[in-house]
Amino acid sequence: MKNVRKRLKFVLFPALVLLLVMLAVPVSADAPPGLPHSFGGTVKIGEADAPIGTVISAQYGGVECGSFTTTEVGRYGNPAAHDYPLKVTGLTDGDIIQFFVNDIDTEQTCAFESGASTELNLTVTAVTYDRRWQALPAAR
Repeated sequence: MKNVRKRLKFVLFPALVLLLVMLAVPVSADAPPGLPHSFGGTVKIGEADAPIGTVISAQYGGVECGSFTTTEVGRYGNPAAHDYPLKVTGLTDGDIIQFFVNDIDTEQTCAFESGASTELNLTVTAVTYDRRWQALPAAR
């Protein structure tokens, strides 16, 4: 009987100490990052297909949360081939994403959904003028 008690103490005591240590260690409140919401589709500037090099960006609350530079005329990715290159991250399900083409608001939005893939065809109808783009006068 003494042998059983001795063995029991030998097993139970370390297990109890381990349990107490595990309970004393703080658990991080940060959740692991969620899956991105992916987008792909066509992109037009006015009536024309957007050229290669067009920058498509997604914003939430004025902060960029994803961007992609086109590599094909008139499209970003290919939803028919399950290619959704614009990855939006860092949001919570239901957050409303705004989309921009070359920094111009498309006035199109979509609710964030972690892990989703969405075909979203983007169009910019108004092109704004920026003085920074004005050509400098020729040297005389």
